[in-house]
Amino acid sequence: MKILVKDDLGMIHLRKFEISIMNIVVNRTKKLMSHVQNSFISAYITNPKTNSMEVQEKWELLM
Repeated sequence: MKILVKDDLGMIHLRKFEISIMNIVVNRTKKLMSHVQNSFISAYITNPKTNSMEVQEKWELLM
């Protein structure tokens, strides 16, 4: 019985740990994507000759 309890607790801890890692990865990815999006927007503003379709295509490639 004690071994089963330890296993169950271990599983629970492992799951919580995996979820927290996923949250960190998701948050960092969101920050990175917003940074990339902002740099694309600023690049488009500084260079209005760039075709908006071209910018859209590059953005879709990143996604």
